[in-house]
Amino acid sequence: MMLQQGVSPGVIPNGSKLMLITHTELNIKIIDSFNFLPMALSKLPSCFGLSEIKKGFFPQLFNIRDNQQFVGPFNDANYFRPDQLSSKAWVEFLGWYEAQKGGNFDFQAEMLSYCRSDVDILRRCCIQFRKQFIEIADVDPFCYVTIASACMATFRAKHLEKDTIAMVPMHGHVNKTKFSHDAIRWMEYVALKESISIKHAMNQTGEQIVNGISVDGTVLRQKLSISFM
Repeated sequence: MMLQQGVSPGVIPNGSKLMLITHTELNIKIIDSFNFLPMALSKLPSCFGLSEIKKGFFPQLFNIRDNQQFVGPFNDANYFRPDQLSSKAWVEFLGWYEAQKGGNFDFQAEMLSYCRSDVDILRRCCIQFRKQFIEIADVDPFCYVTIASACMATFRAKHLEKDTIAMVPMHGHVNKTKFSHDAIRWMEYVALKESISIKHAMNQTGEQIVNGISVDGTVLRQKLSISFM
């Protein structure tokens, strides 16, 4: 929809999944709730003690183009995919279905009610999750993309003591001195041939510094400096 309106959204993908979508012009973030609450929507209310709301049942297999305006007898139980339910949910479904069976089924009205219920469940559970996270950690989890990044932010803000972690350069600690690969190969050849140790840029300790100047190679035992031309 944003692309149709000429807006190029910012996205953070993870394979085929989108972790985050950002509407850059309106500064709106769309985060996948599963990044924080990795469980079935039907289990969320009990997780947060919201006993007054409950995910219902919908005939997913009945949702085809020809049935969009259907109004008539209640659907057969198989349209609700009961074989996909847990044993507990199966018992709940049977009780619910028996109470509904024989009634009138308005597809558009039922789908609207079902979708509104799903949105309300997710909205209220996300509000509870955010409230509890802020109360415990004093960090807003939805300022981040995943539960892991929110926990890392909490650790850094509340538990990381000063001067307890090293600042490692992006590309690691490497020798920044320019050197010739031909020189290194030649000195390695000489060192092997003469059975000596030559200190150079690719050694663990790097080149020898003499009066502030890097020397191509140094044979410390012989106090010999090597300059490769």
